[in-house]
Amino acid sequence: MSASPLFLRSLLRSSTTSFLPRCTHQHNNIIQIERQFFHSTRNTQLPTFSPLRERLRELRRNGTPEITFGGIVLAVVGIDYYLQQRNDQQRNEMIRRFEEEVKQDEEVSRKEERELINNNGGAGM
Repeated sequence: MSASPLFLRSLLRSSTTSFLPRCTHQHNNIIQIERQFFHSTRNTQLPTFSPLRERLRELRRNGTPEITFGGIVLAVVGIDYYLQQRNDQQRNEMIRRFEEEVKQDEEVSRKEERELINNNGGAGM
């Protein structure tokens, strides 16, 4: 049993035209019920918060916790960077002083060797 395309098209049009008014009517009823429920519960179920709680709620809503957390993270990173830089400077200063002392010690050792060679006339060697 094959149906012609024209028959199927007409059948489809007749079913959708009778179906659409029912759907829009049901949709409008649902919307109306939701609006009634929303308006009736909105006015009666609003909790009364203390001014402090309301202020905290507003701060949470506008992103203050995220901003505070970000500021703390930036402060910690900044402090860590500063301490690392100071540590690096102290380490470099210590290395510089150590190198200077090594050079001075080498000079003193060379001077003592020359004096020893000159005093003994090189006989010990």
